[in-house]
Amino acid sequence: MSRVGFGKKVFIAAAIAALGATASATKAATITFASFNDSLANQWTYNNGAGTLSTSGAIANWTSFGPPNQILNYGVGAGAPVTYTVSATATGAVTGTTVLSQTISGTMTFKNGGTTILSVVFSGAILSGTAGSQSSGLTADTSIVGQVISYTSDPSVQVGSFTAPFSFSISFTTIPGLTKTGSNFTSFTATATGSFSADQSGASPTPLPIAAWGGMSLMGAIGGVGAFIKRRRR
Repeated sequence: MSRVGFGKKVFIAAAIAALGATASATKAATITFASFNDSLANQWTYNNGAGTLSTSGAIANWTSFGPPNQILNYGVGAGAPVTYTVSATATGAVTGTTVLSQTISGTMTFKNGGTTILSVVFSGAILSGTAGSQSSGLTADTSIVGQVISYTSDPSVQVGSFTAPFSFSISFTTIPGLTKTGSNFTSFTATATGSFSADQSGASPTPLPIAAWGGMSLMGAIGGVGAFIKRRRR
């Protein structure tokens, strides 16, 4: 009985090792590849009546990170100027009391002259912050976090692949502090800073049967050794 139990334990351990190897091989390599910060204050506007968050021709400093996190080759390291436009509309009412939040969807495009650095379409993003809060500088309690559903970049700028998941996070300093009027936020202006992340690996998950061949071979070898030991003991 003890020999059979040992065999079962070895088999299970080998199976776990094979599955662990598969999980490690298919883990997403999500990295932050770019960031921006506004060069001028209060370029964003939230309109209470329309439930819109927007800016047009805003000026910011853009930084693309170099290797190994490089996807875009613009403003690497020290950063470079961009102009950008955002057009977003609320898709639900403001909820919460201490922390207020609202879902929004829209578009965001960063350019250097006629060259598109990054253009994204996002849906179901969350605009949120602590009620009444007003921060100083570019560190803010109010933020928008969302998932990008499509994105483009000029071929002269893009040097790596964009692979899901692709997300962004933008922090705001708002004037006045965040409050609710009706179903939307009270109108405010904001200064922004943000970052963009994606899976740079481009690797698709490997089906278990293929990834497990090595583990199956190992288990087969262990099984053969176990059978040989049992024959010798007899």
